[in-house]
Amino acid sequence: MSQTVPATARVLVLTGPREMEILDVSLPEPGPGDVVVQTLVSAISHGTEMNVYRGVAPQHTRRYDPELRLFLPVEPATAIERPARGYFLPSDTPWHYPLAYGYANVGRVVAKGASVTSLDIGSLVYAYVPHQTAYVVSADRVVPLPDLADPALGVLFANLNTAYNGVLDTDIRIDDTVVVFGQGVVGLLVTQFLKRGPARQIITVESIPARRDLSLRFGADLVLDPTSDDVALRVRELTGKRGADVVIEVSGSYAALQEAIRTAAPDTTVTAMSWYGGVGTPLALSDEFHHNRITIKSSQVGHVGPDLSATHSLQRRAGHIFQALQELDLTPLISDRVPFERAPEGYALVDARDPRTTQVVFSY
Repeated sequence: MSQTVPATARVLVLTGPREMEILDVSLPEPGPGDVVVQTLVSAISHGTEMNVYRGVAPQHTRRYDPELRLFLPVEPATAIERPARGYFLPSDTPWHYPLAYGYANVGRVVAKGASVTSLDIGSLVYAYVPHQTAYVVSADRVVPLPDLADPALGVLFANLNTAYNGVLDTDIRIDDTVVVFGQGVVGLLVTQFLKRGPARQIITVESIPARRDLSLRFGADLVLDPTSDDVALRVRELTGKRGADVVIEVSGSYAALQEAIRTAAPDTTVTAMSWYGGVGTPLALSDEFHHNRITIKSSQVGHVGPDLSATHSLQRRAGHIFQALQELDLTPLISDRVPFERAPEGYALVDARDPRTTQVVFSY
């Protein structure tokens, strides 16, 4: 490898709930199949990552067994040694501090191994790696991005996959009334994808005025404010007392999931796209859920639903996402750019649910 390779990097790690620091670490020597990437921008996940930041993710207290696909109790340990790298990663189970997290990193290839032919020096890439200034990784673990005028838009790659997969998981038919709870980044992307489909009416639910405005811009026919509207009742009034044909919940709020269940027409399905933190005390499963025979379907971005396997795949989905990066209205979603060295300020913005904030990114 003849290119200049940085010897060190700075890595953001969580040291406890809502606590963090930046570590200086040595980068490993790259191999013939590796690339070295210098980070340009990375994004905070306002849903999943904030559960980790707040210390309420299940992996903090339980171990996920990928073979059994169960969260299992963790055996008590008197002492946990740090890995040689100096911090833990999400792939280390159970999770311990200091923990490096994050999965929306966009950068440029600054060096590559002799056997790497799929990427060039200067290629713009996305990687599911934590917030850090540079990293060394196998070339097959980065996603080549199209040439974007603003590389920061590349951080939306994972969100676009989540939104697209959620719409795929939802059976939307011609002339349906679709209700979407939550117009954060993923919800706004869902709204844009729905606008391409057969729905007759797209109703979104959001309490933050700026996001309501974006929702209308992106294709919603009507936006309801859950702080002033009885959403389920209002939707009944708009649908001849029937209720929504399709409901998608993407806010991450158990209260919103409960209202989504109330809003759905009898014998229909609510697609739950969120990774919910904490406990679901707002859920009242003896009410509309039971009496209206509502089905709750989880949409998880790691897989395409088996009912779609004859025609859809992760590879096909990725192709559509590359197109969406250049076709959808994405620029308004990046609301805050915070220097990497001031990372706590970025997390605080999201944690406080600042109404002006849609997507926070770190600039490097």
